[in-house]
Amino acid sequence: KYVFCTDSLFADSVGYPVWMENCTDITKSDLNFTDLYTNLPCTTQVNNIYVTGKVARRWTVSDDAGNVGTCQQTIWLKRATIADVVFPGDHDGFDLPALMCGEDPKNLKLTGQPTVDGYPLVTLGSCDFTVTYTDDVYPGCISGAYTTIRTWKLIDYCQDTTVYHAQVISL
Repeated sequence: KYVFCTDSLFADSVGYPVWMENCTDITKSDLNFTDLYTNLPCTTQVNNIYVTGKVARRWTVSDDAGNVGTCQQTIWLKRATIADVVFPGDHDGFDLPALMCGEDPKNLKLTGQPTVDGYPLVTLGSCDFTVTYTDDVYPGCISGAYTTIRTWKLIDYCQDTTVYHAQVISL
């Protein structure tokens, strides 16, 4: 199975094994797994797909008679590129609504953050990216109002590339 380096590795997302049992009803809650993560070099390809990591998931289940079954699932973490990154929109009253009084522009759940495949990028995670930001705050025309210019910096270590993106957050 191939998933982006940011995607969820929960079993509901990547799948469960299918077990055949004659005497015991096996449910998802009967299944257990352990993961072994391997970080891979930037140039690693599997079936012509660039990957940054491999998760070897070992599934185990036992029935009422004490019989134990195991199987292994391999999950490949696809390498994202800068082109796969979606930066958050502007909260300027045009692209997205401006923040309301009392809303914190430092709350990334509110203002957004860079994502790949809908999942937030994690600095130095399995994507081989670093994501940081700096905020410059400017007073607005109305008393108490201000605008934050958030400059996102994204470094792709595999491509030795840096990209900047400005996000406007008005309050």
